[in-house]
Amino acid sequence: MVVLCQPPDATALRDRGFVDVRPVEEALDWGALRVTRTNGRHGTGEIAQRMAPASGFVITTPDEPTLYLAGDTIWCDEVREAVDRHHPDIVVANAGGARFLEGDPITMTADDVVALARHPPAPGSSPSTSRRSTTAWRPGQTCAHALNTSSFKSASACPMTVTQ
Repeated sequence: MVVLCQPPDATALRDRGFVDVRPVEEALDWGALRVTRTNGRHGTGEIAQRMAPASGFVITTPDEPTLYLAGDTIWCDEVREAVDRHHPDIVVANAGGARFLEGDPITMTADDVVALARHPPAPGSSPSTSRRSTTAWRPGQTCAHALNTSSFKSASACPMTVTQ
């Protein structure tokens, strides 16, 4: 099994018995796929400084939608830059607002996911890249609630996906 990871995790993964570990420094070609590592941020303040690096991955292949796996990150400049640079068609955000007993969330909250979905396409984006699906989940939140409290026009595959 091939394991793609951020560079700081490679040794720990090998120590746990994974043999084919491939750290993604900037980008890696694997068959027809191009995997590009992006940055993120585990929270804010002192907690963010003490946490391990946060990485996401953009996966592209010819004639297919661009997929952005944001990783364990909050909505931050690094995520904005990844969206602006790669123009993803599909974004998967690890949401839920995970947090320690003290401090701010270390993963996206529902409000962060809404901000991500509303982030305007970069200037010059084609019509196909100006429509993004963002996966979001909030305990107890229904698709109807998400639609009623935002400017989303439709929802496909409720309750998990809202489409801007």
